[in-house]
Amino acid sequence: MRTRIFLAAISIAALAGASTVSANDSVASINLGGLRLSPSALVTMDSEDLYLSENRVRVRYQFTNTGSQPEHLLISFPLPFPTEQEQAESLESGMYQEWDQLDFKTLIDGKPAPLIRYDVPMVRGKSVEARVKALGWPVLHWKDAAFSKRINALSDAAAATLVAEGLLIDDAGSGGGAVRNLRAGWVVQTHVTRDQTFPAGETITVEHSYKPYVGGSASTALNRDIRGEALKGPDGLAKVFCVDPAFLAAYDRRIYGTGARPDPGTTVVQSWFGYVLKSGANWAGPIKKFRMVVDKGKPGNLVSFCMNGVKKISPTQFEVVKTDFEPTQDLDILLVEYITDGDGR
Repeated sequence: MRTRIFLAAISIAALAGASTVSANDSVASINLGGLRLSPSALVTMDSEDLYLSENRVRVRYQFTNTGSQPEHLLISFPLPFPTEQEQAESLESGMYQEWDQLDFKTLIDGKPAPLIRYDVPMVRGKSVEARVKALGWPVLHWKDAAFSKRINALSDAAAATLVAEGLLIDDAGSGGGAVRNLRAGWVVQTHVTRDQTFPAGETITVEHSYKPYVGGSASTALNRDIRGEALKGPDGLAKVFCVDPAFLAAYDRRIYGTGARPDPGTTVVQSWFGYVLKSGANWAGPIKKFRMVVDKGKPGNLVSFCMNGVKKISPTQFEVVKTDFEPTQDLDILLVEYITDGDGR
């Protein structure tokens, strides 16, 4: 089982109005239920050129409006969202990532585009924005000093209903005379949004760049004596990152050499980050030309992610090229770095 530290970003703005680890652009709308991703019937994604590393993500799109009239659309770029445990850990530790630390930039035909941040509360993978707003609760509940006192003053019946919905979590358990200790049960997914016009019959270029959210650990679950548990299950390394025997063999050569025990002079650092690919399927037709480069940083590092057709193009970079690509799953990338005593770190 992997454990991540998710650095939660702080909101700087919200859209007025009456939902999916960095991401593909997608058409969105705002209504009484909140932000919704919806397909475009006329705008095609002609190409996507994506570069992913733990230090920087860059993506360049070309879109064409195939219609006879301009298309005025709200575009959303969804960032990955944490699990409930990850968000709780980040709030407890105070490890928030401020908006300006993301250094998020968007260019449209080479010119900077104004951006607005929109935060969506999620429970069990679905937006609960309308429900949270109806209750009069803040989406970014940790910024409201009175929120905890407010929810713990609810009646037992009201609290039980909200716990059943997943909107609240009772850390002390419910019933049986246990002392109630309620907290928010939703996680927050952030969408970077913008208003954009696609001129009729024209192709435009959109570019994003930012520093990704990166989780990490100075210990590893890949060692021989414990890797079995870490690999299995729906959240295991084999499923999430497609860690395979070839990856493990390379890891063992570096850590164990020809011995039975890990080299005490080598420290293993694991890091991981995600990219939301599925929203790229929201445009008219498939992505006509798709290219992705994953950069592992140093030649000695290991990298693993789930994608077919991977080709090594440099000592640190791996390329995937596809035509008429319709992504059906998002991307999680695992990096393993080795630090020896001689590195001076």
